[in-house]
Amino acid sequence: GKIFKNQKIEKLNETPYEFFDNSFDYDSSVFNYNKKGTYFSIEKDNVLDDESAAEILYFVSHGNEAFISASSLSYVLLDSLNLTLGSAYSMKDSVMVYLDHVDSNIYSYNKINYVPYFDSIDSTVMGFCGHIKVNNNDTIKDYVNFIRLGYGNGYIYLHLMPEIFTNYHLLKGK
Repeated sequence: GKIFKNQKIEKLNETPYEFFDNSFDYDSSVFNYNKKGTYFSIEKDNVLDDESAAEILYFVSHGNEAFISASSLSYVLLDSLNLTLGSAYSMKDSVMVYLDHVDSNIYSYNKINYVPYFDSIDSTVMGFCGHIKVNNNDTIKDYVNFIRLGYGNGYIYLHLMPEIFTNYHLLKGK
């Protein structure tokens, strides 16, 4: 498609642990993955098993990237990255989202009430990629819901609102 033009896309038909472990070269002179790239996952709830979460982090540490968008994240990911999540509930039927370093537009998404966010924020080790504004009883609060962290020689992107990637929202224009 348009987003991944001229990119090789490989769908995983096994757990991330099995996929990445099978592509690791244990030869002591190599000791690296024979696959390079980005692990990309969008799902309502991140259901990574402990071994897969650890293997994704190991893959990232070897100079690769991971992008995970889910409304909940694996305990292993959160613990390994020293993160905690919080949640807010919007009394309105919409939330406003804006991305850092991309443009100055604010995007509105309706039919979203439950809003997870990153509760532990350490700007010395993470970059903020996106924020969400939640209106509760006419009080607007701002929460970080999209971050980038350096991990070893790579980066991991964590995003907490997978709903915006559904056809319902993608087909609504801005």
